[in-house]
Amino acid sequence: MERRAPLAQHLKLIFDRAFAGPDQHWPIEELEYQLQFMIQLLAKKKENDVYFPLAINQIEPWSCTTKSDSFLQLVSLIDGIKKQFQIRYPSILWSTNEKSQWSGNSRQIENHDFLTFKKQKVIIPIEIIWHAQMDDKQDLIMTIIAKINNKINVELPLGIWKQYEEEKHKEEIFKAFELKLKILIDILYAKETK
Repeated sequence: MERRAPLAQHLKLIFDRAFAGPDQHWPIEELEYQLQFMIQLLAKKKENDVYFPLAINQIEPWSCTTKSDSFLQLVSLIDGIKKQFQIRYPSILWSTNEKSQWSGNSRQIENHDFLTFKKQKVIIPIEIIWHAQMDDKQDLIMTIIAKINNKINVELPLGIWKQYEEEKHKEEIFKAFELKLKILIDILYAKETK
């Protein structure tokens, strides 16, 4: 179960960085993305997506292999989210498996991958870094970092989840990821088309 609403996650993130040590402060560009993200979260409640058509006829039931090993469970979960996202949104392409890199241990994993969003003649490449770790209570803490133009890191917290391996929670984690990534792509698309 997610412990904070998406807007609260980003507010906490901004305040944590604002009152952190000087070496942890964001460059102004990254703070601007976080503020734009919060504005988009508020606006999403009132409008439908314009840039992001859902391929309704291609939605498949969520499936993700459950493994007994924590590392394999997390890898399977992230891989399942990426596959499901590409099925639901054909304008999104993940890199080939050769470019996707995994690292970690039984308590945490990191995955580096590249995503490309295509809309009309606009192509937006984003490097996505997944951070997933298990805390002492076996809760899953998940965050993604979107690297834009190899210089701006936009942190997107996905939440803290209990019993993440259960099917109903996998769909909730997918929805959290879907919301965050759709908003980020909306922001990037708007910047590219100005």
